[in-house]
Amino acid sequence: MSIRVEDFGAYHGHPAKRFILQNQNGFTASVTDAGASIVSILAPDRDGKPGEMVLGYDCAEDYEKGHSFFGFSVGRHANRIGKGRFVIGGKTYQVACNDGPNHLHGGPAGFNTYLWDSEILADGDAPRVRFSLHSPHMDQGFPGSLDAFITFTLNEYNGLELLFEAQCDQDTLCNLTNHCYYNLTGEPDVQTIEGHRLSIAADFFTPCDANALTTGEIRSVEGTPFDFRSPRLLSEGINADDEQIRFGGGYDHNYCLNAHGPEEPVCVLSDPKSGRVMQVYTDQPGLQLYTGNGLDGTETGHDGRAYPRRAGLCLETQVFPNGSSFAHFPTPLLKAGEQYSHHVEYRFLTE
Repeated sequence: MSIRVEDFGAYHGHPAKRFILQNQNGFTASVTDAGASIVSILAPDRDGKPGEMVLGYDCAEDYEKGHSFFGFSVGRHANRIGKGRFVIGGKTYQVACNDGPNHLHGGPAGFNTYLWDSEILADGDAPRVRFSLHSPHMDQGFPGSLDAFITFTLNEYNGLELLFEAQCDQDTLCNLTNHCYYNLTGEPDVQTIEGHRLSIAADFFTPCDANALTTGEIRSVEGTPFDFRSPRLLSEGINADDEQIRFGGGYDHNYCLNAHGPEEPVCVLSDPKSGRVMQVYTDQPGLQLYTGNGLDGTETGHDGRAYPRRAGLCLETQVFPNGSSFAHFPTPLLKAGEQYSHHVEYRFLTE
C-alpha cells in the first residue's frame, strides 16, 4: 500500500507529476496533475499476467499535444451544450463553442488544460490523491467562481474510485467526468474493443442529431442496437444500419441509467479472451458510451503504441448531455453555496 511520486515532464510550461498508487494486492494505477488524468491501470488477466487497461501517454508533453482527451478529467461542463447557450435566472450565457456549433467538455481551455494542485491524503490501506482547481468567474463563459476537487482512491477491491466535488459563489452549470479510454485486452499490439462484451443497466437512451447533440427525446433501447440490458459483444451493433449509429460512426450516446443501489454495477465490460472484467459503479443518472470512433492511428501512446479507430472506449458517468436545455433531463445547475458531488468506481476482476 503506497504512493510513489515521479516527475512527468512539463504541462503548458509547468512541471507535472505522476502519482503511482498501489494497494495491498499489488494492483497499481497512475494519475497525473496534468489535467487530473488517469495515466495507467495495470490489471492481471485470468492467468495473472498484468496488462495496460487504458489509452494514454508516457509524459505530460504528449498530453498537452494530444487531441482525444485520453484520461482527462473534463469540466466545467462535460459533454455538449447546444450552441453553447444556457439560461440561469433569466439571463442567457454564451460559452465557448469548440465542437462545430456546440460546446464540448468545458471548451477549448477546459479543466483538462490545467495543471491541478495536488495533495496526498492517504498512503496506507487506501492510497488516495486529491487534485484541486480554481476556476474564475466567466471562465470559458461560465458564471461564478468555482472550486473543483477530484479525489482518486485505489481500494482493496482493485477499484479506482473518483470523487468529483465542487462549490461556486454563483449559480452555474457543473457536470464533471473523466474521459478515460479502456481496452481490456492488455496487448502491446492494440486490438479494437469490438470483441469486448458489454452490459448497461438502462432501458432508455438519449438520441442525438447529426452533430452528436441530444434532441430531448428519451427512447427505449428495446429492439435497437443500443440494448445492452443483457451482455453482448459490441461488434453485434457497432456497425448496425441504424441512423443513430451512422451519426456517430459507432456508439457515442448517453444511457439513462435505471434506478440502482450503491453496490450494484450500472455497467460491466469484459474481454472474453483475457478474462478481464471491469465493473462501473456510480451515483450519476447518465452514462456516455463512446467507442473511440474518432481515433485514426495518428496518436501514439504508451510505449509507442499507435491507437487505431476503436482502440478504446469511454464509459463516462454524468448528467444527461445538453441537460440545461430540457426541463425533463436531470439538471446540471449548481446553485450558489451548494455542494456538487459525483462518485464513480472502475473495479477490475477476472472470470
